[in-house]
Amino acid sequence: MGVTKGDYIAHANLFSNHFNKKYSMTNILIEEFEKKAVEIPNEIAIVFKGEKYTYSEINSKATHICENLKALQIKPQTYIGLMMNRGLEAIIAILGILKNRCVYVPIDLQLPNDRINYMLEKSNITEVICDDSGVEKLSHLNEKNPRQILHYSELEKSCEMLSDNTPRSKDDDLYLMYTSGSTGHPKGITINNENISPFMAWNIDYFKFTKQDRIIQYHNLSFDFSVWEIFEALLSGAVLHVVDDATSVDIHSFLEYLSTNKITVLNVTPTQFRFMLQYLTMIKSEAFSSLKHLILGGEAFPSTLVEDATKALPQDCNIYNEYGPTEATISSSIFLCNDHHDHEHPTIPIGLPSANTDYYVLNNDLEPILPGDKGELYIGGPGVAKGYYQNPDKTEQSFKYFEALDQPLYKTGDIVQLIDDNQLLFIGRDDSQIKLRGYRIELGEIENAISQINGIENSVVLLKENLIHHFEYLIAFVTTKENISNLNEAIFKKELKKTLPEYMIPQHILIIEQFPMTPNGKIDKIKLYDYKMLKKL
Repeated sequence: MGVTKGDYIAHANLFSNHFNKKYSMTNILIEEFEKKAVEIPNEIAIVFKGEKYTYSEINSKATHICENLKALQIKPQTYIGLMMNRGLEAIIAILGILKNRCVYVPIDLQLPNDRINYMLEKSNITEVICDDSGVEKLSHLNEKNPRQILHYSELEKSCEMLSDNTPRSKDDDLYLMYTSGSTGHPKGITINNENISPFMAWNIDYFKFTKQDRIIQYHNLSFDFSVWEIFEALLSGAVLHVVDDATSVDIHSFLEYLSTNKITVLNVTPTQFRFMLQYLTMIKSEAFSSLKHLILGGEAFPSTLVEDATKALPQDCNIYNEYGPTEATISSSIFLCNDHHDHEHPTIPIGLPSANTDYYVLNNDLEPILPGDKGELYIGGPGVAKGYYQNPDKTEQSFKYFEALDQPLYKTGDIVQLIDDNQLLFIGRDDSQIKLRGYRIELGEIENAISQINGIENSVVLLKENLIHHFEYLIAFVTTKENISNLNEAIFKKELKKTLPEYMIPQHILIIEQFPMTPNGKIDKIKLYDYKMLKKL
């Protein structure tokens, strides 16, 4: 007979009864900010480099961007590249783009030229908003089809208000972000108002931030947690503290900023937080003394980290494990860790799905699993994107239509276990995708790039852990052709940096004579973890 709709719904209800309230799917993200700007115009919205800007000022500056885009006849739902340094101006540019019903495509200036070119071409971008650094980066791309550069300094100027009778829609796309892809190219995910509307409304209800909260904008704008930081602050009436690029990458400066500005909300990965803890132990800082909410996500949350965090944080600080793929709008479940004392499992549960979100844990026959069993997590609900941008093959593989439910579910590739209290524990992946410092990486994409280097015959890239210092890193095992006398680690990494971002470059490259094999003829990756190197490049 097969699995019925009732079977799936009963299974999803195991996880969904925690957050019963349903939220509107028709709210318009930028209109929610505009309402807040009218409601509290004189409250501080953003702090950047010591300067404070009110909600009214930020809204006015964003309107200037919008009106200048209209004057340039840039139509709604145009995909606009954003190539700017981290800071106040980049966030105002985002708000201005959304006011004009356009879609922002953030592009990290540190990415290799080939990768930026691919993203610009794949996104059909004809206009790019830049600061001086973005203009310089674009000038080195050697593009076949040069884009129109819109310099922020020109867009921020006041101009004539143009009438626009086109109503904003829940179907309007908001942003396009790229994640690693196994075929050698990143995959793009577009999120619209309908996707993000219930997510933001639920978050505002759940965290209950107020104008007394100070939320730090730490993540790169090409990482979707930045959307959470920006709009969770601005839609709650809180103060968004924006740090520049130099502060974000210097741990001493960053922790000093947390302390000086009494930051109450911090959203980072477990690896980043552990690194901060280790540094604080050395310098005896009180950077976390004002924290009320620590949200950790982007990768597995080790159980041992909860105890360490509890010792370092104020007693009234809540610690959360937030889980969710970009394809399901930033995050889709949350777990409050403060009272979690289960040392039986190596990681913290991923929590129960947020409102308007359904979880299904299925076996290989797409049947719901039983308590104690493991299966693959599928996600349903309005937060699930329509698919990968202009990539129908990958969309078909990952966004599965379930006839019994009459809706598509996102096939996460994450293996989870159903444990006590209907909680879910992350076990691992069913493919070669990993998370490193919050970045989602397809190991196959790195292997594909390695294969393009002269002299390389085959390669396997693995994620390993330094058990002493508690950090993870990438290692590449390679077999080579006979003549490799001109290949060393520096040249190897230089070649990879032409196509891969820095965080995807393996820390170590090891040459081996041949790969160990399993009885069925596949490369034995388990043995590779302890494999003796023949030669290090």
